[in-house]
Amino acid sequence: MTSTLIGGLLGGIFRLLPELFKYLDARNERKHELAMQDKAIEFQRLKGDQRMEEIAAQGQQDWNVGALETLRTALQGQDTPSGVKWIDGLSK
Repeated sequence: MTSTLIGGLLGGIFRLLPELFKYLDARNERKHELAMQDKAIEFQRLKGDQRMEEIAAQGQQDWNVGALETLRTALQGQDTPSGVKWIDGLSK
């Protein structure tokens, strides 16, 4: 009688062990998947920040080129004679 009870209990325990292992494995797998998703999100955020910095640098460069072109045009305009001798004399 005692051996029947012990056998039944051990059988029940051994029957539940694989389910327990499956549960623990699935839980660890979900943790790992969540950690991988967090890393992917962090990577995308860093990639987006870097792209924004590149766009800002390109915009600054374009603005600087435009400012230099405007300055060059202004200097060329000042160097052009007006045709009035006394004004051209004051310019030099």
